[in-house]
Amino acid sequence: MSVKMSYKIIETDIVVVGSEAAGARAAFEAQDQGIDVLVITKSKMAKSAVTLMAVATCTAPFNEKDSPEILLKDTIKGGSYINDQKLAKIFSEEACQAVLDYDKYGTNFVKKQDKYVQFQMPGHTYPRGCLTEPIGTTGRKMVRALHHEANKRKIKILEDTLVFSILINNGRAVGVLAIDLQKTEVLVIKAKATILATGGGMRVYEKNCAAREATGDGLAMAYRVGVNLRDMEFVQFFPTVMISPKNLFGQQGPARLRYELNAQLINFYGERFMYRYDPLRGDKSTRDVVARGIYTEVKEGRGTEYGGVYMDVSYLPDKVINTFIDRHYPRFNFGGVDLLKEGIDIRKEPFEVTPAVHFFMGGIVINEKTTTNIEGLYACGEVAGGVHGANRLGGSALPEMGVFGKRAGKFAAEYVKDLKDTIEINIKQVNKEIERIERLFERPEGPNVYDILKKLQHVMWQGAFVIRSAQSLNSVLSEIECLRQEYQNVALKSKSKNFNLELKTALELELMFDVTEMIVRAALLRTESRGSHYREDYPEKNDQKWLQNIIISRKAEGMQLNKQPVEFTIFKPEEVNDEYKNKKRKN
Repeated sequence: MSVKMSYKIIETDIVVVGSEAAGARAAFEAQDQGIDVLVITKSKMAKSAVTLMAVATCTAPFNEKDSPEILLKDTIKGGSYINDQKLAKIFSEEACQAVLDYDKYGTNFVKKQDKYVQFQMPGHTYPRGCLTEPIGTTGRKMVRALHHEANKRKIKILEDTLVFSILINNGRAVGVLAIDLQKTEVLVIKAKATILATGGGMRVYEKNCAAREATGDGLAMAYRVGVNLRDMEFVQFFPTVMISPKNLFGQQGPARLRYELNAQLINFYGERFMYRYDPLRGDKSTRDVVARGIYTEVKEGRGTEYGGVYMDVSYLPDKVINTFIDRHYPRFNFGGVDLLKEGIDIRKEPFEVTPAVHFFMGGIVINEKTTTNIEGLYACGEVAGGVHGANRLGGSALPEMGVFGKRAGKFAAEYVKDLKDTIEINIKQVNKEIERIERLFERPEGPNVYDILKKLQHVMWQGAFVIRSAQSLNSVLSEIECLRQEYQNVALKSKSKNFNLELKTALELELMFDVTEMIVRAALLRTESRGSHYREDYPEKNDQKWLQNIIISRKAEGMQLNKQPVEFTIFKPEEVNDEYKNKKRKN
């Protein structure tokens, strides 16, 4: 069947790909400078993507004893010293303003006597986590506030529109190619500047606690047009998402029980196993250590029925638990889930949890102005790498979105104002990309796109998850290549032009192959364990060899990875951690 697709051209000053915290903040800032902005989201604003699912806190050093410098040191230490320190410094200095901005739009963080109530998170020197009531609603309240602000400003938003390619002409980003999913119409978005705020790629893994939209589109699209990426081996695993009942998988709501109510993590045999992995902090260790501990218990046969471990507070008196619940989770509602209705009473019995993919520390290389190595292309939020190094501290994602979303909008607007040249679209690139979509419709039969997606997610979970090795990673790399070849013959079973979700999945999947390859190749190259990246064949951190960032670029011969020494522009490791001071004393 021959299918010919037409396209429509839409012009704007700035196109922002992604509508939630980072994207919305970028759009507001650009509009404040009098720039015409168009926001594109592949779902619905405030009803999709990862910001909505943020149940925890928003970090900012408001505490009188605290300071941006102390937050910076914590961020560098938490990131295992391979952060981009210039970006981490900006994050630390502007996090408070990001919270104030979110509040100005109507998020309504909890205050007491005009001061933010702040929660202590692992890895932070002081309580820094601003939050909303009831607990677990931070993300929902934030996206609603941003959506309300966008409507008030009359920001132009294209919903149910998937961006699948960045348009380049003469080495400059000149917009994006998108498809209106409701009627399968190709849109050529012609823009003087493009801002990527597409988030991470957690959905390339089988077990994740991310929204359906987190497929890594921006990472792959940027790579394909020659943008440099960094540190893609560092994928954060949230250690304690619910695993049973099955319909609750991915629910992070009860995680606060570990921090504040002293929940115990126990294996199938009733052992409090975390002190094996962190003798000092035990159950309250950082996310990477807890995830590794749980994964090891399960792998060595000490896991629970559904492949996790137990989280338990039932050893506490009912009065203690009820007081905590009444204060923070009224009616046992954990992030929108009523545990009692699901048959789980935490006062009487433990519940099962497991690690799941949560956040990407790696991403697009940006500078302090959020610019990439492609003129006219900016990136902000989780799609950009460098701020968090090898591991992100809890509560630091939401302020990062605000800080760098604002900067992206500001500097993209300045670029547009100074631009003298006329922007032209390369029609050959447009036609080539459209032909790629047409072929999916034209093939009479072929492999099923959903089957390939499930296989890809499964192999990533099996071999590139919490604990990795050269053997497992090489196996995953071979599987990715086989599945990529299988994809070349994919045929859409649905020929519908009305919201064809199979077409959407096919376009996302093609980009996911690049994302998974970047993760696996970088993990293979880094022959040590650091932060969220753990190699069982190289279980120790190797500072002598690996105080390095891995930079990924696309060359004619394929994917190229290069090591680049970390630039200690502000602090050296010994200035933020006694571990290094003690080593120097011994030497």
